Amino acid sequence: MDGKKRRQISSIAETIREAFKMPSPIDMEKAVSRLGGRIEAARGDKEATIGREDESFVIRLDGTKPFVRRTFSLAHELGHLVLHMGFGQPEKWHQSEDYEESYARSGWSEEEYEANEFAASFLMPSAEFRQVAANATSIKFIAEHFGVSVDAALTRGRFLGIYSWS
Repeated sequence: MDGKKRRQISSIAETIREAFKMPSPIDMEKAVSRLGGRIEAARGDKEATIGREDESFVIRLDGTKPFVRRTFSLAHELGHLVLHMGFGQPEKWHQSEDYEESYARSGWSEEEYEANEFAASFLMPSAEFRQVAANATSIKFIAEHFGVSVDAALTRGRFLGIYSWS
């Protein structure tokens, strides 16, 4: 994914977050509900999946994972909802009935990278991340501020050019 696409996805994620006035750390259960969806408990080989239900959606989430992992997984599935299923775009939305079946979502496809970018931007908006990082004493402090894992915060900081990839 090139930088232009990354910026577009970040803009979409941050715009949705701002529209719903969601402060950090985001309560992802509340976010899903406010967008008109629901969460179901699930266990299996996938941490989370998303499916269309009439005009709404359901995220099936493996509740055995750590809280910060579930948070990122929910945001990741919202990325698929907005970027790939056409949520908020009626014509595209009605063509996405069999999303879970129609996309090979195992492995690291372009869609998975896009959904991860959405999740990172949704949970850790760039301006706020930079501000928190400038005053943070550790990456753990940043992760706790956003309610994400240390790995997620570190990766976000790397993509924002704050931390090196080495």
